[in-house]
Amino acid sequence: MKPLDTQWKGYTLDELRYQRLSTRINIELEKERLQQRLPSLNPIEMVAPTLVRVVRSVKYIDLIVIVLRLVRRIFSKNSK
Repeated sequence: MKPLDTQWKGYTLDELRYQRLSTRINIELEKERLQQRLPSLNPIEMVAPTLVRVVRSVKYIDLIVIVLRLVRRIFSKNSK
């Protein structure tokens, strides 16, 4: 068995508290910076452009097939 090292070199409790406080302050500052940089958007407003790009990339026939599959799944689950 190894003897215990009495000369432990680590943070003191005050140093740990200071580090934690410093980290919290930095997180809050970054949150404020992000809020200032980004316009206030609703989640729907952020998702909508992505959906528009996806729908534009899918051809009409593909959309019809997707809708038909969804309708079949819905009706097959309701009839059971």
